[in-house]
Amino acid sequence: MSHQTPLFPNNHQELSLYAYISDARQPQLLKILSGVTGMAPDTFFNHHLVFKPKPKIPKPSLTSVDLYYIQLVSRVPESQPEGGYKPRAQRWSIRLDDFPEVTRKPVTSRVVYSANSGMGDVIEFMEELGYTLQAPYFTENARFIHNNVIITLTRTYVPSTPPAPTTEASQVAEARAGIKPGDGVFGNPFPREELKLVDQNGGWMMQAAIRVQSNTDVESINVATTELRALREHLKGVCELEVVERLALDTRVR
Repeated sequence: MSHQTPLFPNNHQELSLYAYISDARQPQLLKILSGVTGMAPDTFFNHHLVFKPKPKIPKPSLTSVDLYYIQLVSRVPESQPEGGYKPRAQRWSIRLDDFPEVTRKPVTSRVVYSANSGMGDVIEFMEELGYTLQAPYFTENARFIHNNVIITLTRTYVPSTPPAPTTEASQVAEARAGIKPGDGVFGNPFPREELKLVDQNGGWMMQAAIRVQSNTDVESINVATTELRALREHLKGVCELEVVERLALDTRVR
């Protein structure tokens, strides 16, 4: 599949391994990874908006074309901005993760397409492209760099309650706050305490990933695979980095 269009000027091959880390184990793992990488974790909170194509009347075709979810991702400021958090004022990147490839290599391999949005209302841009919001969510992240490997621990949050139906009163309140009516559906990361963990046990997902320019660069793919395997061996007994089932990372619209 090719998404190399003006919407996605950047793409790379991502090779990765994954591990589930319990909340009780996470602080110790951070210390171990700090020792392995020689750095303190880069911690940050991200806002994600998942969009899917609006349904259209199907046309007869001899071939079927897969449709994919697209994400907008934005780093959330550490404190709530003066005047409140406004999703349309955030600086978003656009990302599409392809369906992982069938491979005999001991790593998960897929193409990642991305674009930096720059300035402007990217949410409106997605709507004009024919996409509609599927779901908002938030991620808490801790990131390390070890040689060519990007190690990220992530756990996911969702709004504790679904957005209330839009009413005339709510539109007036949003307008007074400088928020476009109806934008409550995109979620608000503030206050953080009101967000709900998806994993009620508070577990983290660890990803160890290497980016390669192209899946046709066999030498770089082999070097990256070797480096990921070496990290897996180095951390054996600390965490179990494994290949994830392809369907668990399926981003195709069903």
